[in-house]
Amino acid sequence: MASWARRNALVAAVRGAFPGLTEARLARVGEQLWTDSWRWETPASLDAALQAAATGALPAAGPAFALTGNATAESAEIVDER
Repeated sequence: MASWARRNALVAAVRGAFPGLTEARLARVGEQLWTDSWRWETPASLDAALQAAATGALPAAGPAFALTGNATAESAEIVDER
């Protein structure tokens, strides 16, 4: 399965299993550097999905995360949006 297809399968699986994922944006930062930003309605929605990915309860996570060489996860609170 192609890289984008694995990522898209993960997005679809998360949306199907966990309400609250409102946006998923993939951007190229450099030749081999990407950023994938996911927006959630609530921190609780994000936490539930992260827990499922960490425990193996979200099977699509493994193949998608296998594509990364140096993945990190950070969360932030949006304080202003125009």
